[in-house]
Formats: sequence, C-alpha cells, structure tokens
Amino acid sequence: MEANNITAAPQAADVNALYEVWRETNVGNKEQFYKFLTTPSTERDEFINAHPVEISFTGSILMVTAKP
Repeated sequence: MEANNITAAPQAADVNALYEVWRETNVGNKEQFYKFLTTPSTERDEFINAHPVEISFTGSILMVTAKP
C-alpha cells in the first residue's frame, strides 16, 4: 500500500496459514506469495480485507524537503 511518501507492508502473525488460504485460489510458491503481499495492489488489499487473519502494516516514512 502506498500513499504519498509512505510505503507500508503487511505483517501477519501466521504467514503459513495465510499462504494456505492464498493457494486455494492461486498457483505459486511462497516466493510468489511474498511478492504478492509486499507489492501494493488492489488485489492484495482485497485479499487482506477478505481474510480474518491478524494483519498489521508497518513501514517507513521518507521525508522529502525542498532546498531553499
């Protein structure tokens, strides 16, 4: 998920359980699943919102200031 200058990535308490849910409708290995989870997209947001696995977002804030 990206908004302005903030990049956030999901953190799941049980990634293996979430991976098994993802595999029910997707073909791919864990590397592809991790790429799916760490790449902001509408599909990722829909997947996260549709599953009751505990997920939180963490990220870093990059401050950009113009030189006078």
